[in-house]
Amino acid sequence: MRVVSQFENDLLRILQGVVSRAPIDQFRSQLVRKQLRPKCLGRDAVELIEQSLAAGLVMRMTRSGAWQSGRHLRAGRLVQGNLWQRTPPHELGLSFSAASIDLLVDLTVTQNCDSMPSRVANSNQAAIDCTLGDRVLQYCIAHATAELPLLSEWYRQEPLISNELIALAMPDRYAAAEAFAVLDFEAWMTGTKAIMLEALQPEFGESMLRLGHLKSQLADPGQVEQLGIHEDRVFNAYLTAARKQRRPDLCQFILVAGNQLLSNTTSVRQWFPCLDVSKLNVSQRAATYRSGASLPRAICQIGDWHRESRSIGYFDEGYVESQWLKSCWEQVGGNQLRQQAERVLKELDVQA
Repeated sequence: MRVVSQFENDLLRILQGVVSRAPIDQFRSQLVRKQLRPKCLGRDAVELIEQSLAAGLVMRMTRSGAWQSGRHLRAGRLVQGNLWQRTPPHELGLSFSAASIDLLVDLTVTQNCDSMPSRVANSNQAAIDCTLGDRVLQYCIAHATAELPLLSEWYRQEPLISNELIALAMPDRYAAAEAFAVLDFEAWMTGTKAIMLEALQPEFGESMLRLGHLKSQLADPGQVEQLGIHEDRVFNAYLTAARKQRRPDLCQFILVAGNQLLSNTTSVRQWFPCLDVSKLNVSQRAATYRSGASLPRAICQIGDWHRESRSIGYFDEGYVESQWLKSCWEQVGGNQLRQQAERVLKELDVQA
């Protein structure tokens, strides 16, 4: 029989909610309850945390899209099937460090933006020492608590601000950050990190749709510009890394989400229906419109990649990758999608 304290029970309830993608209302009370930080966690609690991480994150990744059959690229080869069919078991293991337990304790203690992050924020070394398992857990926590305003400042501090998964899925979380973190997407294009990106493709697509709808509701030009700056920075870094490592399959979510967002967009007013630029001068208006068009620019970048792939022959390096990109481009109606993206960019230039 396991015996845990009230604090440990709350921590385990939060962790269970995070890994099961449960609605935040199911563990909101544990997040906002006033708690004192314990000196340490009991052995039973630590063992239950380990079990929840081992089994829970597998289920979490499954629900994110790992169960879906897909076509991906591994070391210049095309592999098919769901995540487990296309990946040897030894490549799927995740390890966790004390940073994960510290993070869960901090999350259980906090009740406002200032009470929790101070210890973590002062430890940049914590971000450097994080394992892949720690990074995935951080992302899952950020995703699960996205609707909780009291944690908004937390996302702008270490170790979360330098988490590439969070930056890719939730750039709006950093829109008011005072400084940019260094994002190393190239390290995510190979090995187990790339496998995590494969599993999260559907979830990243959902995040892209959320951001598109968020921008359509913004009226403040400053908010649009801040969000666009972060989106551009993330997209450029991500696409540059994917292209360098020849992983177009890890960019599929951009095309799929872009197709949904742009398919019914016939004018710039539909892209920014609520934006008020009446008080801006010409240069400010141009900067705002440029910042708000991150997704169309990303689609055009992939379009350039596709155009170059058409010249790669059977005996040339990168042939398999080029064939994958051409196939995906056709599936999403890439030529029409690029035309729509270019039309939006052209209209924004005219409006500016």
